[in-house]
Amino acid sequence: MAKSSILTYDRNGNLMDRFNMNELGMLWDISWLDESRLLLRTVGEREDIPDLIHLLDWRTREIVKNFYPIERSRGNILLQTHFAHYDNKYLFSTYKTMDVYELDEDSCLLRYTIDIGGKTPPKGFWQQERMDYLSILDEYRSHEYIGHLPIFMEGDQFLLMRYEGGSEELEGYAWVNKQDGKSGIFQEFQFEESFKWKPYYIFPQLDESIIIPIPAYLLFGKEGNTITQRYPKLHEESNPVLFIGKLR
Repeated sequence: MAKSSILTYDRNGNLMDRFNMNELGMLWDISWLDESRLLLRTVGEREDIPDLIHLLDWRTREIVKNFYPIERSRGNILLQTHFAHYDNKYLFSTYKTMDVYELDEDSCLLRYTIDIGGKTPPKGFWQQERMDYLSILDEYRSHEYIGHLPIFMEGDQFLLMRYEGGSEELEGYAWVNKQDGKSGIFQEFQFEESFKWKPYYIFPQLDESIIIPIPAYLLFGKEGNTITQRYPKLHEESNPVLFIGKLR
């Protein structure tokens, strides 16, 4: 079974504390709920740990609450997802569901159900017992379903999300205007007139901003000229460049 630990370092990079959580499985995401409690998401590997979201009291190092709103499915998708934050609540979306949940210390409630072009798999699709998991994936691809919502975030005016279907052509981003209900999809972010890119990961922050890390080498060549000209110390082997923005 995968082992997980929370490591605490001081500002000089010295290890101060190691808290082992091996009984919960693989730790996938972690956020502070308040000054003393952490919200954890794990990837379960055991039938006796049905809940994959946990509330940890950091002072006592005890799990005080467990929950998971999504019916357990056949197989695991070990790809990263992250909590988002809006209106004093954490937002949770993941693979094998198009539902978005809001989390706080007392509840886990359905907030939105997303549908991209009427391609959502039918209810119970990922739980069906009549076929093995590989056959389920084949059916998912052949029907051109869109059933994964690995990234979701919310601002005062817009919703932004990344969706995945059964092929690369069915992957992209969607936005919804909360004021008038208008929506749209797009395939790339345009960071500048000279540079477009399709980021796989977008990291929501507690202040409701987002961070998109871009590998430095992508900025070189014909597309990235204007960016590299403004930052002459940047080179192809530099650390990723962080683009920081905020939903309106």
